[in-house]
Amino acid sequence: MKGRYIPCATLLVRLVKAQVDKKLQALQRNKVDKTEWIKRGLFQPLPNYNDKVYYSDKARPTTGENNLYHAMVNRSVVLVREIVPMIADSKEQDLRTDDEIGNWIRMKLSSLMMDVKPLSFNLTYINRYLTSYGIKLSVDRAKNLPWANFTLALSSFNPPGAYYFGSAWAKYDPPVFIESIDFSSLQKCPVWLDNFKSFPRRVYHEYLTVIVHLHEVAVSSLETGALTYDLKDQAWTALQVFSKGYCNTAIYQLPLYQGAPNQDVLVALAKEDCQSVLSDLVRRNTILRVRGASLFVRIADGRRDEELVTYSESDVNQSYLPSELIELYKAEPSNMLLRELVPAGKSIEEFKKNLSLSFRELVSLC
Repeated sequence: MKGRYIPCATLLVRLVKAQVDKKLQALQRNKVDKTEWIKRGLFQPLPNYNDKVYYSDKARPTTGENNLYHAMVNRSVVLVREIVPMIADSKEQDLRTDDEIGNWIRMKLSSLMMDVKPLSFNLTYINRYLTSYGIKLSVDRAKNLPWANFTLALSSFNPPGAYYFGSAWAKYDPPVFIESIDFSSLQKCPVWLDNFKSFPRRVYHEYLTVIVHLHEVAVSSLETGALTYDLKDQAWTALQVFSKGYCNTAIYQLPLYQGAPNQDVLVALAKEDCQSVLSDLVRRNTILRVRGASLFVRIADGRRDEELVTYSESDVNQSYLPSELIELYKAEPSNMLLRELVPAGKSIEEFKKNLSLSFRELVSLC
């Protein structure tokens, strides 16, 4: 079973020989008087960790966990009243007083029943963001794209949104390209293999968003055998990077919007909560969703990308998708593989390299 792990946490497990009766049937505690458990080997006292009976060679801390540990050792005090509203996934005004916080804790502790599924733990709020470690971003795949050609992308942060304010600004904060296409993926549901891109020393901003901008790239063959590359349709999306001083380390499925973000949209995103701004812009028809199309991205505190190497569908955060249209985003059309679009006579590796180079030249002229 795939899923995120909790950093710096381990589980101690003991394997003991099963006790049997005269008929060599395994003894069960619920069929033996409790006073007989120790005598009949059904209970063994818990060893102390320093007795060195546990095999823990596989539980060595990763690089990210070492960084987290040292940061936590030196961090300032975090009070219960500060962290409970975050763990509760509640607005702060809902838990304003110590009495309200205390009541919430008592309610949760009293509801811990064996037959009740435990609450999911929000792994975002483990360690406050530190500029020295930066941010990591992986644009993994798109779903239900409406066009018929190749798709490449670029990602950047807003503010400053430098790429969208002209070349004079872009040179100070250039976009990062997403271009390692998996040619065995579907044309309308492309996968990229770039994995995590690092953005070191990114300064904290309460409303910092990452902008991912997708481009349709059409490829045509000339009579000479040469290839021409042209930009066609575009789509984009945005994701808020921080929450209350923490990086939103998670996997997200984000709705795509038509065209490219304009400067007014970027200014609005830099002033308020990303989801609220996007919802308002959609409501006013300032931006339009691409019907059923979405993008899967992973974002992580620079110390914590290891947690997101593997994950299950249940780990994907869909909070940015419109709840009333959620079924629309599940559709996944069956269509041709991207390798079927590679021009005849061209190897995939050669074509991939030329496609990336041409894409960079095309978007630098936009």
